Amino acid sequence: MFGVILLTTIFSLIFSLVFYGVGYYGGYSFIERHNNSKSVILLKRIYHKYNKRALFIARLIPFSRTYVSIFSGALRQNFYSYIICSFFGIFIWNSLYVYLGLSLYLQFFI
Repeated sequence: MFGVILLTTIFSLIFSLVFYGVGYYGGYSFIERHNNSKSVILLKRIYHKYNKRALFIARLIPFSRTYVSIFSGALRQNFYSYIICSFFGIFIWNSLYVYLGLSLYLQFFI
């Protein structure tokens, strides 16, 4: 089971790096266009105040998991700290999914 969790975490991290690159090379112009919106202002404030903790927690919240990668790239977060925080957040999330999937499989199909 650990191998499955590790494999899904590595592939999730690879795809998250793609979104980080999208944010890094093109996302800041999007953020600047919508800079006056309340959500972007709030996100920037939270991100600058909590930086790594905000990334880690956002990795645990559904629907924000993808967008936080773009936002991190656009705000030029340190690449190595991004990888570390993302890895642990993704690892926890994928562990939950694999455990639930295995539990449901064992309960209903065996």
